[in-house]
Amino acid sequence: MSFLYPRLILRKHTYYIRVQVPKRLINIVRKKNIVYSLRTKDYQEALYRVREESYKVDLLLRFYEKYREKMVVINKRKIFLNAEEVKLIFVERWQYLLNAFERDETAIKSGQKTYKDYSFYCPDTLPKDERFEMGIREQETTIDEIKTVSKNVVDVWDGYKEREANENIVYNPSIQSMEAQLYNYIVKILGEKIEQREADSQILELINESSNALPFVSFNEEIQKQDNFEGKFLGWYSIFYKMRESEKLLFDILEYIKHGTPYNISLYFKSIIDVAKEKRLKSLLLQKIEPKQINYEELVDKWKRYQLLLGVSDKTVETHGKMVLLVAELLKGKKIRNLLKKDIKQLERDLLDVPTKCFVKYANKSVLDVIEETRGKDIDRLSHTTIRNYVRTFGNFVNYLVDEDILDENPFKDYKFMFATQAKESYEPFTDDELQKIFNPKTYPLRVIENDQDAKPANFWVPLLALFLGARIDELCQLDVGDIQNIQGIPCIAIVHENGNGQRKGSSIKQTKTKKSRIVPIPQKIVDLGFLEYVENRKKAGCKKLYELKYSKGNRFSGDVGDDFAKYLDKINIVSSLKVFHSFRHTLTQTINNMGYSYIYAVELGGWSKNDGSAFSCYQNGQIPITKLKEVVDNMQFPMIDFDALKDRRLEDLELKPPRRRRRSVLGNKLPDGVKVKLK
Repeated sequence: MSFLYPRLILRKHTYYIRVQVPKRLINIVRKKNIVYSLRTKDYQEALYRVREESYKVDLLLRFYEKYREKMVVINKRKIFLNAEEVKLIFVERWQYLLNAFERDETAIKSGQKTYKDYSFYCPDTLPKDERFEMGIREQETTIDEIKTVSKNVVDVWDGYKEREANENIVYNPSIQSMEAQLYNYIVKILGEKIEQREADSQILELINESSNALPFVSFNEEIQKQDNFEGKFLGWYSIFYKMRESEKLLFDILEYIKHGTPYNISLYFKSIIDVAKEKRLKSLLLQKIEPKQINYEELVDKWKRYQLLLGVSDKTVETHGKMVLLVAELLKGKKIRNLLKKDIKQLERDLLDVPTKCFVKYANKSVLDVIEETRGKDIDRLSHTTIRNYVRTFGNFVNYLVDEDILDENPFKDYKFMFATQAKESYEPFTDDELQKIFNPKTYPLRVIENDQDAKPANFWVPLLALFLGARIDELCQLDVGDIQNIQGIPCIAIVHENGNGQRKGSSIKQTKTKKSRIVPIPQKIVDLGFLEYVENRKKAGCKKLYELKYSKGNRFSGDVGDDFAKYLDKINIVSSLKVFHSFRHTLTQTINNMGYSYIYAVELGGWSKNDGSAFSCYQNGQIPITKLKEVVDNMQFPMIDFDALKDRRLEDLELKPPRRRRRSVLGNKLPDGVKVKLK
């Protein structure tokens, strides 16, 4: 909304001031616009306040403009560090010196180590002979002529002393060389601190436009006086003179260690040394706490037990453990507490080279060997969504280590992905043509009523139930015979979640993803296919489970059914990675929507979480009558599927015939020579 005053804006019935920052000041202010609330909803009052606040903002911009003129120019860019960033630089310097003092105390006292060994500034790398031949020349300009005076070059370590322009000796390093060394040190330290998220990345962009950008600028007392102040921001010469002060303090401390000579220290460097001591002590404690080599297998086992106590499913816990161990291998033995942003970036790049289903296809191989073996081959690699899951899962593992006081911080916290940035691809519902292919009477598995040990009834019933109910595959595969119940005269399936505190333990526990139980009606078309007769036969045979399925720790009861369905989709030429068994859940939501029913019916049938943030959702937990749900599932129409043809079929009618099982001899696989056993 526009007003008479251009800096006045309205947001959510409250007035704000917005002032555009000039382009030349954006790098200093770190904002393109200055925006804040005027704390009023009245227009006339806002009009009065915005003029008053505009005056204050203009004063601030004028201050930035005035200070901008005094900043040192490097390749047309500005060095402009705040006090905290300068403090980081000197803390790093003194943390190194404190370690050196403790390590070399005896050598310092004996005179083996001197100021020369610890000085920040070093002589130029140019060979000494060449420097004497070339000399360093100083130009003196007069009205009539320019005469050149050659001076000898002397190597010294007195970076804390002032240099006189009229001295007969030119010192090495020169002022320009000292500035260059300080500049490179700033770039190095800020680069490390940015990786550790202790400094702003924009700072490095300001001072590191080019690797050859060096501050060879004129140096005089007038500029020094203009720039020598203690404020929120520090210019180049303030930092330069603070390093001089730091070197003088270094010289005094070395004299104190060697001779006991007293020295003075400013409040600024006292605070610097205190912070350096604290960081050094913290670093030493961490080295004692964290072992030299992390035993990931042991820590992952503890983390898995912790997740199980939180109620995470066995399958998810096992998957998380494998993901953490894979990431740990890609880190190549690096300590977690030493990881920098660039290390996590490299991890992200390495994950892009990991093939899909690496745990299954290359079960007994190192992931590094697998990457090298498959490099350059046209195979499927981990999707960007999966890579993000790997990194976040490892970050959750590190959070656990922090909570257990094994680590002090998580380097993965607030990490922003640089390479795996593609949006997540959701599974798609089956189309009418695909449903016709799936439930084609000539290819779909046979219906089984009798208790035939060679048959696979789950392959017939589970996809059909998923089509109408949208249930998850393991929810249907874990069913007991007793879960098929009659409620209000309606045949129903009880999809139960057990917490494991009762009589049932271990692999017999039935679970749902949302940890909620629900009851859903059996569609009439499923009843007509003979589902209840199949259940009755299982009951008469004394079977506990509805299907005879193997249990595995990873996929629970659904492993064989899921694999068979995936192979079946490949055989009927449905090969999209977005079309899997889970697509039946998306098909259900699409069907419910096309029928004109509310989405809550799909939520109730499919067992989605109802925690959508609305007050209405908490009142809908199981409140839809079973008779209404029965009406919905019975009204679902799939004209592309011939349900009658699915019921009355024989093995000879199938185009895709299941392989016959070989019966093993009662005497075993090996028989003595010449002995034959005839099986009836």
